[in-house]
Amino acid sequence: MSGASAGRFPDFERQINDSLKEVALELRSVDVIDLASYIHTLKLANVGDLINSALELYFKPHTFVFSYSGEVELTWFGRPSVSLDMELHNAGVDVYFCLVIEALAVGVHINFLSVDGITWNEPCDALRFSEALEGARLPAAPNTGYFRKPPTDIATLPQ
Repeated sequence: MSGASAGRFPDFERQINDSLKEVALELRSVDVIDLASYIHTLKLANVGDLINSALELYFKPHTFVFSYSGEVELTWFGRPSVSLDMELHNAGVDVYFCLVIEALAVGVHINFLSVDGITWNEPCDALRFSEALEGARLPAAPNTGYFRKPPTDIATLPQ
């Protein structure tokens, strides 16, 4: 699979794919055997924790979520492939999609798209979709990339 998609929503799939590249890179830091084991043994809460840890670096809470479903393709002569069912909920846009992570590629396949509760079987308002996707991101901090708020229950050292 490559970043390009032949699904019903190729432009939207590309946008989500581009947005989640950093998340996929974070998830690649997890040993694929561990990830495969968690999925195979249905320890999906562990997978969810790993995904949420990666998402919280770049996105606002609860905008992208793991759907607690996934599959792994491991063969003797092929490259591993991990498929994770994900959701995007922001600004009235709801997208259910599959994030596919491979050794050298990341891909997205949209399974369901609705805007303001209306289901779409073809691309809808591209500007609205782009704004919802961009609105899910954490605000950028000057010269530091994306800003991650520290947990409020951790005491900070006096300066």
